[in-house]
Amino acid sequence: MNKFLLGTILFATLVVGCGEKKGDMVDGKLSTEVIDPKNPPVIEFKDTTYNFGTISQGEMVSFTFYFKNTGGSSLVLTDVRPSCGCTVPKDWPKDPIAPGEEGKIDVTFDSAGKQGKVTKSIRVVANTKPTTHILRLEGEIKAPGSEEEG
Repeated sequence: MNKFLLGTILFATLVVGCGEKKGDMVDGKLSTEVIDPKNPPVIEFKDTTYNFGTISQGEMVSFTFYFKNTGGSSLVLTDVRPSCGCTVPKDWPKDPIAPGEEGKIDVTFDSAGKQGKVTKSIRVVANTKPTTHILRLEGEIKAPGSEEEG
C-alpha cells in the first residue's frame, strides 16, 4: 500500500512539475500556450495614454489602443478591465497573439454626469512580466451652460 501511495505522489509531482504550458484563464477557458521562459511574450503599446482634449458633458469618446507582441512566445490577454462603468473596453483579442503580431483594444468613455478634468484607466492583464499594464483616457469635460469652446 505504501509503494502505491508513493508511486501516485511521485507521478503527480512529475506531471505538475514538468508542465511547459501556461495556465492562464482566457475568456473563461484555460490557455495552453507554450511559454519559452528564455524568450517570453512582451506587449508593446503604441500609446498608453489618450488625451481627448475638452468635450461637452454627455459626449462619448472612443479610442483604439494598438499593441504588438515583441517577445518570443504567444501573448495572451487574460483580463481587460476599466476603472469604472463609464469606460468600456469593447473589443480586444481573446485568442493568443503570436510573436511579431499586432492587436488592438477598442475603448469607449461616456462623459455623462462627469465634469472637470478626468483620468480613466483600463487594466490589461497578460502573460507578460510585469503582468499588469495600465492604459489611460484623460481630458476635460465642460458642464452644460459653461462658456463655449473657442
